[in-house]
Amino acid sequence: MEPVHKRKRIDSPTNRENPGPPGISRSTLWFDDGNIILQAESIIFRVHRSVLALHSPVLRDMFLLARPDMDIEPDFGCPLVRMEGDLGSEWEELLTLIYHGFSKTRPGDTLSFIQISAMLRLGHKYSFRSYRAEALERFLDAFGPDWDTIMVTDDGTIDTERMHMDDSHSWSDVVNLAYDLRLNQALPLIYFNAIAHTSYPAYLFEGTKSNNGRISYVHEDIRRHLICTQNNLYAALRRHTFSWMFTPIGDSDCDCWDFLLGLISQTYTPRLDVAKALGVWDEVECQGLCSECRTAAQASFEHGRDNLWDALPSVFGLPSWDVLEASLEELD
Repeated sequence: MEPVHKRKRIDSPTNRENPGPPGISRSTLWFDDGNIILQAESIIFRVHRSVLALHSPVLRDMFLLARPDMDIEPDFGCPLVRMEGDLGSEWEELLTLIYHGFSKTRPGDTLSFIQISAMLRLGHKYSFRSYRAEALERFLDAFGPDWDTIMVTDDGTIDTERMHMDDSHSWSDVVNLAYDLRLNQALPLIYFNAIAHTSYPAYLFEGTKSNNGRISYVHEDIRRHLICTQNNLYAALRRHTFSWMFTPIGDSDCDCWDFLLGLISQTYTPRLDVAKALGVWDEVECQGLCSECRTAAQASFEHGRDNLWDALPSVFGLPSWDVLEASLEELD
């Protein structure tokens, strides 16, 4: 994008109403009494220094350190600050929450992934602490260490009471967000879901498509890490959650082997059903077992699932859950 060229200030009403240089679009977050303009990509926002400073100590300090003779953007009569490396869509979402608040989103409403991403990324970069904290709580509600609220998905769908996928993003964006911001408490389950995805490993190279057709790709480092650790996960499933399939425990008259062989084939082919390992016991699926084997199998599955959950961080080369939780607190 070409830079906005400075010209001698012309302080007329006509000039102040100028929509700006070609290729630049005004956001709906444009206040006539705003005293600073933010530009993120090709979108400009006319807002208030005092409002931004109230929420962000980083921006507050930046404004305090700014030169008194800060360059005035002649098209608008106030300073223009380019937010390098930021997405215009994310600033749109965050500023909408700041300015419109609960007139747009009620406290108990589910938030879209783009809202969560904006609050986390910009909250991290500019220390919008309250927004980052709210988004982090919602994200970890789905992907954090609390077994009671976790979300296991094999198609990248996000649909919880507190977060849902928007039309412009897809599963790869979720993985990248957790990785980029070092949301370490979320990484074990994110990586688990990444390998559980029905299009794994193809989507690591082909990308995932959003509802509006946008294709996103996981970072190369993530792709490499998943491929290098996938066998650790497969071994953990065999050792913990699925061990009951390979060892019938009925009496000598038990005739469950044939059924178990079919269940193994169903679980492992044409691809391993990874998501099942952190799911709930499927009573219907195991009706073919004798009562003794079925009871023992359920107990083994649930015990193995708990063990798998405890071991999940180590499967992906990460510290224990306790250490991950402490590392997240250090970032706050």
